[in-house]
Amino acid sequence: MKNNWFGLLVAILLSGGMAIAQGTPDDYKRAFGIYQKYSDKVMYSGVTPQWIAGTHLFWYVRNTPEGEKYVITNADKKSRTPLFENQKLADQLAKASGKEVNPRKLSLAACRVNASLDTVRFVFNQTNWSYAVRKNTLKNEGTVPNRAKERHWMERDEEKTSAPVLSPDGKRVAFIKNDNIYVKELITGKETPLSIDGTLGNYYSAYIQWSPDSKRVVSAKIRPVEKRFV
Repeated sequence: MKNNWFGLLVAILLSGGMAIAQGTPDDYKRAFGIYQKYSDKVMYSGVTPQWIAGTHLFWYVRNTPEGEKYVITNADKKSRTPLFENQKLADQLAKASGKEVNPRKLSLAACRVNASLDTVRFVFNQTNWSYAVRKNTLKNEGTVPNRAKERHWMERDEEKTSAPVLSPDGKRVAFIKNDNIYVKELITGKETPLSIDGTLGNYYSAYIQWSPDSKRVVSAKIRPVEKRFV
């Protein structure tokens, strides 16, 4: 009987210790708060390279005392130069979007740089933009589609609609038309179908991806099924 009581006491102590070690929601909030408070205080802390197709160049965001700087690194020459001037781009974005833009924190999403380093494409304020670095000109390339949140945890996006996807070289867009993949030349406006077997019951996904050399596109073929929810 004594041994049984001893085992029970040990189990209670262990379970209590595990509960304490798990932490509370407030503990997690404080932990995340520390990160948010000090994350921008560490300068030059890391490099996440984004390689530019067909070159030995990559760009990354550098955390400096003057704010986030977008820089280009030449792996052959071991040199680093600014990708663009933050203030110039911030002024253009503020003028075009009507919103206040902090040049120290541009927050450019889905950023892409062409091989000649003269054009930067990115998403800002739910809009696709193209920035000509040397000319200091900004072009609105369309609104990013607002994909509604799933209404049920088992329901999936049907991938029927999406904005045309621009090729990395900026010369073409790929999109879905009549359940098939099409490519359009931006200069001539010519449209070319890349598939002919897409149907309402077996269509191509509108979430298209380009290869880095702008020569190929990738999409999935989708066959809708009856929705059953638990």
